[in-house]
Amino acid sequence: MHQRNPREHGAVSIFIVIFTALLVTVVTASFIQLMLRNQEQATNTDLAQSAYDSALAGVEDAKRALVRLEQCYADGSTSCEDAIEAALNSDSCESLGQGGAGVTTFVDGEVQVGGTELNQAYSCVKVQLDTESVEDDLMADNDTHVVPLRSESSFNQVRLSWFTAADLAAGAQPTFDVPPSDLTPATNWPATQPSVVRAQLIQFEAGNLRLSDFDDKNTPNAKTRFLYPSETPAGVTSTNFGSDRRRATTSRNAPVDTRCQANFTTTEYLCSVVMTLPGVPNREAYLQLASYYNDTHYKVELLNNGSPVLFDNVQPIVDATGRASDLFRRVKARVSVTGAGSALQFPDAALSLRGSLCKDFFVTNDEDDYSGDTDGADCDPTN
Repeated sequence: MHQRNPREHGAVSIFIVIFTALLVTVVTASFIQLMLRNQEQATNTDLAQSAYDSALAGVEDAKRALVRLEQCYADGSTSCEDAIEAALNSDSCESLGQGGAGVTTFVDGEVQVGGTELNQAYSCVKVQLDTESVEDDLMADNDTHVVPLRSESSFNQVRLSWFTAADLAAGAQPTFDVPPSDLTPATNWPATQPSVVRAQLIQFEAGNLRLSDFDDKNTPNAKTRFLYPSETPAGVTSTNFGSDRRRATTSRNAPVDTRCQANFTTTEYLCSVVMTLPGVPNREAYLQLASYYNDTHYKVELLNNGSPVLFDNVQPIVDATGRASDLFRRVKARVSVTGAGSALQFPDAALSLRGSLCKDFFVTNDEDDYSGDTDGADCDPTN
């Protein structure tokens, strides 16, 4: 029979219990810390999204002020224009609550968003009416944009830049596999090659729009340039809308091989060209853009003999700061006012289609004939 040594007092068991307790304590503390960290992160994420939403509410209120301004333009109310423009150009965080802009009311330096229990507000909204450029994106083949060329200063040139890294798949590099001015089928155009852009100039003397001015041969009122991307040194960096010689008897129109950079190392936009506008007194002008083969981002700038000119309330920039609890988010957005609030209504295109077009024309004295052909049997687009 084993007799216990008087020197054995269970020290090993005590150490095991102590280490086990320490291990459990450490694991429990780590788990609690992890849960608290995740909860804090989830709370911050929720607050960040709420603050972002508050900033967007400021952008929407700025749009309301811009719509008011466009309605003043349409009504011809100079005093209304001056009041709203003075408020928006004040560079004040509370410009939306001032003067004619007055679309909201600031209380203690901020505008509450949503219910009081949400503790959301936007604290500062600034609107920049005059901007250096107009920027947007175009979908290939079925999308057109009309950019009003409006400025308080004189201008005689437009710089058009297009195709950014965002137009490429992640990790892809630009290519120029299709030679310049090659009218290849869309299936042969690489997704990595910059698109072909159609730039159509529409201009006339302000307050003196006559459709007959657009029918004259070589009229300065309507010009079009097809801009083909080119990596070769022969590609141009400038062209003249006056080179459009449609219906001329001695020359033919030709696409413009536009010089593009090989990569985005030194530029944001791969392709860029300066286009000179034909002279028109007291000019009112618009630039219609369309992209072929690939989607593309673009930027339009106004120049006067090469010097930058600011757009006047064409695509204002709204800078809004939103808050949720003690977390802030800041948003910068470009906005364009179109539709019922615009001073001049204009369509993107009179007729735009990708397939065949078939139209029947006839002369008749019978009003019933104006109902047209209901089954389309007389119209064959292949003839």
